[in-house]
Order: sequence, then structure tokens, then C-alpha cells
Amino acid sequence: MKSLRLHKYIDLFKNMTYEDMLCITEEFLQGLGVTKGASHKLSICIEKLKERTNHLSRLEQDLVNGQIKIQTVVEDLASMVLSPMKPIESVDGGSNEDNVAHRFLKVLDIGMFVYYILKSLQNNIFTVGSMVQRDTNAPQDEE
Repeated sequence: MKSLRLHKYIDLFKNMTYEDMLCITEEFLQGLGVTKGASHKLSICIEKLKERTNHLSRLEQDLVNGQIKIQTVVEDLASMVLSPMKPIESVDGGSNEDNVAHRFLKVLDIGMFVYYILKSLQNNIFTVGSMVQRDTNAPQDEE
């Protein structure tokens, strides 16, 4: 909220549940004395919070299909981790597919998997490349 210059309204959210926060409207905020401009900014931010699950699903698919750069995923996850998230209620039971924190961790797991594969490929290519270079620099037997 500080980056949006709305940090003076943070007290309005301190005693709210995550679900309550997602139900906030511009009209509700204005009724609490929030200015029209600030209530509009806050309601846009709340709408973005509601869209995160779908955004994470798209990131996951794009990452698995190789249609997105890992840097883009990391940047999205970095900005998302600073926003409010409902905790994962259970790891084993129930569906967590609509839970933002669960989706976040899933994309993060896939991202780390892709990172390690790319790192491994890079190391293999470097090793093979240096072996080829040694072979071409080695003195040739003349017969």
C-alpha cells in the first residue's frame, strides 16, 4: 500500500479477514471516509487480488509449455508475494486449487524445477564444449 501512497488507510484492514477484504467495494470505503481517488485505487488492487489464482494458473501452464521466460515468472511471483494471501489450510486434504498461496507454491516449484534443468543443461553444454575444444587443440598424430 505504501507504493501506491495509500499506507495511511492500512488501519482499515487490520481487523479484517481475508474474505472480508475481498468483499470491499469503493462505496464501502467511501463510507468509511476514504477519498474517492483512494477508494478507486484500493478497489482496483482488491480486484487484482481476486484474479491472482487465474494468473498463477496461466503462469503455470506457460512455464510447463515453455511459453514464458523464467525471469518473467520470478518477477510476477516477487510482486505477488508482497500482497495479502490466505494461508494454506491443509496440504493433504481438500482442494487447494483456488488458494493463492497453494498456486503460488506450485508455480514456484515448477519454476525451480525448470531452473535446475536449465542449469544442468548449461553445465552439460559447457562440459561438452570444453571437451570438444580440448580435442581440437590437441596435437594431431602425423603418420
